[in-house]
Amino acid sequence: MPVPFADDPELHLALLAPASSSIHPHRLPALQPRPPPPGQGRLTGNVVGHLPEVERPLIQRKLRAAWANPDADAARRELEALTRALDKQRPGAAASLREGLEDTLTVNRLGITGTLLKTVESTNPVESMIEIVRHHARRVKRWQHGEMALRWTAAGMLAAQDQFRRVKGYQQLPALLAALAEATADQPGENSLDHRVAG
Repeated sequence: MPVPFADDPELHLALLAPASSSIHPHRLPALQPRPPPPGQGRLTGNVVGHLPEVERPLIQRKLRAAWANPDADAARRELEALTRALDKQRPGAAASLREGLEDTLTVNRLGITGTLLKTVESTNPVESMIEIVRHHARRVKRWQHGEMALRWTAAGMLAAQDQFRRVKGYQQLPALLAALAEATADQPGENSLDHRVAG
């Protein structure tokens, strides 16, 4: 079973991809750190976007309280109860929460806490690198094939490497790697975490 990171597939792939010997796996890019808007993080913005302004603070508090619970099963029960409560009056918010519910609990299941939790909850590091890659390839007008796009992406990532900073909470990365290995242990073959890390 794949282990997604919150609602950010790019971060999930970045963490699972094998690291080149010239790229430090404990570093991610950061240009100008941008704090997330108030109440944002994980799926909060998607859910509260379906709510009237007056109801948003209460729902944000309930979401944060559930996600702060280190017990993933208890957090799931809290979020499911909130989903049921929203179903009748705010079906859009309930559907949004239900759709991403399991993904938002990934960090709880993996035991990510503290500073590393703040890092993986934010898409800012990945967005910064994507912006550098886009800037690097901005003059390319004719993309001939997928391999060309991959080469330009790799070149942009190497150019972004000079701006990488140490991941906040990097000391917890070995524990995260162990948790990911345990969570993906039932995936033998080329797509297994062991194969990717060894590659």
